[in-house]
Amino acid sequence: MLPLYKLPFEPDFAKLRAMPYTSFKSDWFGHVPQNAPSFLLACTPTRLLFAGKRKAPPNCDRHQINAFVQELWKKDVIELFLCSDSNSDYQEFNLSPCGAWWSHGFSAPRVPRAHFQRPKGVVCDALCTPESWDVACSIPLAELQITFLLSAASRANICSIIGETQQRFFSWAKLGGSRPDFHLPAKFETLEIKSDGADGG
Repeated sequence: MLPLYKLPFEPDFAKLRAMPYTSFKSDWFGHVPQNAPSFLLACTPTRLLFAGKRKAPPNCDRHQINAFVQELWKKDVIELFLCSDSNSDYQEFNLSPCGAWWSHGFSAPRVPRAHFQRPKGVVCDALCTPESWDVACSIPLAELQITFLLSAASRANICSIIGETQQRFFSWAKLGGSRPDFHLPAKFETLEIKSDGADGG
């Protein structure tokens, strides 16, 4: 199951970063790396909150924060996949250590939806240093291009790609296969709904 914190309020990014993160236990091939990425998924009544971090030098281009940039997966990235609760569609979000982001919708594995509107109101925040990176974004639920009910039956996955000379691939859901492929929505995991993990004061 994929942990999701349900919050009654929208925390600022500093409070979001104080919440418990979940670390990837191993990479795609079962190897346990040093300084594996970790992630956080939370929601409020109106927004979806997604964050990732790693204690290692970032491998990313210095895009402007909040920039909408394609092909972020070519360098360090944290990725969120959401399955529709009403049909076979799913939506992907990519987040770079520098705070750039990207999203698209799919009607089947790796089949882009013909009509997709870039979500409005997405706000990112990044703490990117020579030694580590910590990035988060806040996504308006009303801007999702799929029906995602945020229930215990909803399915999602979080993945990451890291590395410069040799990329390493991580997926919270065990997708299987000899080659990394994150676009397997049938194998995404249901949500483990957790109570408020942050202090609203």
